Amino acid sequence: MLVFNNQQRSGYEEVASYSPRYYKNIKEMDAVFRMAGWLIDLMAHDMEHMVSYQFLKYMDDHVLSRYEVFLGITKNNDRTLKERKDYVNALLLGAGKISADRIEAIVDQFAGCVCEDVALTEDLLCISITVDKGISLQTRENIHDLIKAKLPAHILVDIAFDNVMSAEMYFGGMIEQVDILEIKQR
Repeated sequence: MLVFNNQQRSGYEEVASYSPRYYKNIKEMDAVFRMAGWLIDLMAHDMEHMVSYQFLKYMDDHVLSRYEVFLGITKNNDRTLKERKDYVNALLLGAGKISADRIEAIVDQFAGCVCEDVALTEDLLCISITVDKGISLQTRENIHDLIKAKLPAHILVDIAFDNVMSAEMYFGGMIEQVDILEIKQR
């Protein structure tokens, strides 16, 4: 992320361009220009980082840890940086009344998850989530905790995770024992 766009020339060249040309021939002035230019480059670099750290996408581990402390999230060292960012991003999705669209947006923040259906029957909220690739049990618990935290206390949550698998199937002539198998065509 480039905010200041100061990559055309160095800080030394920038400072030297504002002074008379013959100052470059004086060693002491050239040393002053080099020091000032180095400080300007360092300051611009730090300011770029400071501005980029305001956005969740560009945060590194240290800044994200401080942000999690601010939000009251306990740090889990088992989660990757991306999983932690996904959790914080889903947590920050709006406040106020919860709706099916907001629940779908929360679920869609996690990689590999797509919210298929959200239905409320009396005091039970049923959510169907399709998982394209294997997600960890921790991610499933995070989704459940986030949705449960945003719902009123009297509504129960039932979340079904449907794993998508693609494979060729051959049916034989004789089956002795079989579990219930649901096959959907997409």
